[in-house]
Amino acid sequence: GECLVVREAPAPIADGVRKAPSRLWWQHWNEDFDASTAPEPRNVNTIPDWVSAAWQQMNSRPQMGHAVAVHHEGLRAQFEHPSLALVAFIASIEAVANLLFRDERCPECNAHKDVAARFRATLRLVATDEEARRLGAAYSPRSRTVHQGRLHGGETTPGMFNFSWGADRIREFEWMVWGMRAASRELLQSAVRGELPASRVKFDPSIHLADT
Repeated sequence: GECLVVREAPAPIADGVRKAPSRLWWQHWNEDFDASTAPEPRNVNTIPDWVSAAWQQMNSRPQMGHAVAVHHEGLRAQFEHPSLALVAFIASIEAVANLLFRDERCPECNAHKDVAARFRATLRLVATDEEARRLGAAYSPRSRTVHQGRLHGGETTPGMFNFSWGADRIREFEWMVWGMRAASRELLQSAVRGELPASRVKFDPSIHLADT
C-alpha cells in the first residue's frame, strides 16, 4: 500500500554490502537538513512467500508486468499529478482486463471493441456494482486528459489548499483517484498471485455486465 522508490540499486555481492544513503539526493544541498531527526530506516528481512511466484507470473505473462509498472507510476504521480495518476491506474486495470478478455477489433474500422465495457467488467471483480459504476465514470475525465489535455485535480491550483463548504469537484476527483488506486492494487494482487484465469475468454456484454 506504499509507494517504494529505489534509492540504491542492486549490485553483485562481490562489490560490497549495499547500504541505503542517509540522505536523499536533494537533501545534500539542504544545509538545514538534520539527519538525526530523520525517521529510522525500516529493514525488511523477510519476503512474502508469494513474491517468487509473482515474479514468475510476470515473466510468463509480460502484460502483467506492464500493469504492475504503470500502477507504480501512478503511485509516484498521484500527489502532484492526480490526473496523470488516474490515467496510469486505469491503464493498469485495462492491462488486467486484457489478461481476462480477448482483444477484438471492428472488422470495418479496425478499432478496439468494448474497451470501456471490459474495463467496467474487470472493476466488478473487486468492487460492488455501485462502486464499479462510480469508478467507471472516471473513464470520461481520463479520456479528457488523454485526448484534450484536461486536468481535474489539485495540479490546477498549485500551492493552494482546496476547501469548500459545498461540493468540491477537485476533492471529489482526487477521492476517485484513491478509489481507482485501490481497485488497481487489488486486481494486481490477484494477478501476480495466479488467481486470474490462465487463458482469455471472449467478452460477452450480456454475461459479463449487468449494466454499463
